[in-house]
Amino acid sequence: MNRSFALAALSLVLACGAGDREDTAQPAERSGDSTLAAPDTSRRTLAEFQALRYVEGDWRGSGYAGGPFFERYHFVNDSTIEMTTWTDSTLTTPAERKQYMLRQGIIQTDDGGRLVRVDADGHHFQRGSSRWTFRQVSSDRWTARVGPSTIYTMDRIASR
Repeated sequence: MNRSFALAALSLVLACGAGDREDTAQPAERSGDSTLAAPDTSRRTLAEFQALRYVEGDWRGSGYAGGPFFERYHFVNDSTIEMTTWTDSTLTTPAERKQYMLRQGIIQTDDGGRLVRVDADGHHFQRGSSRWTFRQVSSDRWTARVGPSTIYTMDRIASR
């Protein structure tokens, strides 16, 4: 598998959830975490969307069997985040782009995922049976938990 394809596949893992990656997960992981509470269907606010500002920046991800991966999250406006996956650490060749958006009271991805809950564990997203959670650890680190047990650590890349 070439590196660009692997990075694009990982981008889908983070943006779409565990069910969309290559089928290397255990059956319980593929089905998602069944212990989560029912999704909160209340309308989302701009303040809830802005609480995701901690993902803005350039990031080096770890925890992926294929090695490190590189992403940028950028607020294009107050209700849209663009995520770009890069082919390598130079951040010069984009591999894929995705969006997280607040539209009509729903925080969603451009491929059908949506925010279902915000709590002390982070921002919980779901698309079908795939679930993922973004959680801020510090100003320079956050994690993406995919399914019940896969965790990717995102460390800020220093400004160049």
